[in-house]
Amino acid sequence: MEFISLLLNLVFGGGFLVSLLTMRSTRKKAEADAKTSELDNVQEAVKIWREMCESLKSELEDYKTYQGEMNAQMEMLRREVARLTAINHKIVLLLDKITPENMEQMIDQIKTVHGHLILKPNEINQ
Repeated sequence: MEFISLLLNLVFGGGFLVSLLTMRSTRKKAEADAKTSELDNVQEAVKIWREMCESLKSELEDYKTYQGEMNAQMEMLRREVARLTAINHKIVLLLDKITPENMEQMIDQIKTVHGHLILKPNEINQ
């Protein structure tokens, strides 16, 4: 009877020991898989951030190009406003000189100044 009891204890006790060892190796494997999975997740996140960064970089380059074009157009408009302001200033000065006696002469001068400035905008700053 003792022999059977000892034999049953070894069989069942040994199985318990094997189960503990198996559980321990299973747990280590699960931890390793979790670390691998975490590393894969981190790598995927890095990939996503890198793609977003490249996309933003491309958008920034497009914006800089657009901004350069807008600056060029703004400069062109600024020059046109300056030219038209100069024309208006000269015309106003001539209008201030109009009297009933010289009206025809002043109108001819205004037409000349207006035509001259439109045809030769480089002379505006003179």
